Amino acid sequence: VQHEVEQLLPLCEQCATAIHTVRLLEERNHFIASRRHLIQTYAEIANAPNFDETLRRVRTAIVQTGLFDRAGVYYVQGDRCHSAWGTDLEGREVDEHGASYDPESFEQTIAYLNLNGGQYCTWDSIPEDNLPPQETHLPHKHGLTALRVGDEILGLVFVDNFITHRPITTSALELLAEFANQVSVAVKNAHLLEEQRQLALRQSRLS
Repeated sequence: VQHEVEQLLPLCEQCATAIHTVRLLEERNHFIASRRHLIQTYAEIANAPNFDETLRRVRTAIVQTGLFDRAGVYYVQGDRCHSAWGTDLEGREVDEHGASYDPESFEQTIAYLNLNGGQYCTWDSIPEDNLPPQETHLPHKHGLTALRVGDEILGLVFVDNFITHRPITTSALELLAEFANQVSVAVKNAHLLEEQRQLALRQSRLS
C-alpha cells in the first residue's frame, strides 16, 4: 500500500500545481476585470448630477469590483471629515450622513496614512460587541485610501472584507488607490459646483 501511495505522490503534486495555477489565473482575470470596470465607471461618476451622488457612485463602483465586501466614503468640509455612504453587514448601501470625525481623529488618520506611504494603509481591529456572538472574536482588516488633488484631502475611502473574511490583497489596495486618484478630480469639481449652487441659493434668498 505504501508503494502505491508513493507512486501517486507525483500525480498529487502535479494536480496541486495545476490547481494553484488555475487560481492565480482566476485572480489575475478578476483583477483585470475590476480595473476595466473602474475605468468604465469614471464617466458615470464624473457626470453625476450633484456632489452627494458623486460620492455614492464612488462607493458603488468600488463594491461592484468584488475586490472588497464593503466600502465607505467620507468627504472633508472645513476641519472635519463627514460620512456620506457606507455598506451594511449584508453588503447593502447605507446612507451614513450625519456621522463625522472630530478634527483630532481626522488629523491622526491622515498622519497614519502618510506614515504608511500616503497611497493606502491597513490595520486590524476587533468587531463591535453588537455583532453576532460567533463574529465578535474575529479580527478583520480595514483598508484606507484618500481622495486628494495635490496636497488637498477631499475625502477618505474605507474598505473591508468583513462579510467573507477574505484577506485584503496588496494588488486590490493599489487598484483602490489608483481609482481614488483618478476620481478625485471629479469629486473636487462636483464639490465646487455644489458650493456654487449653495452660494447662488443664499444670494437668491437675500435678494
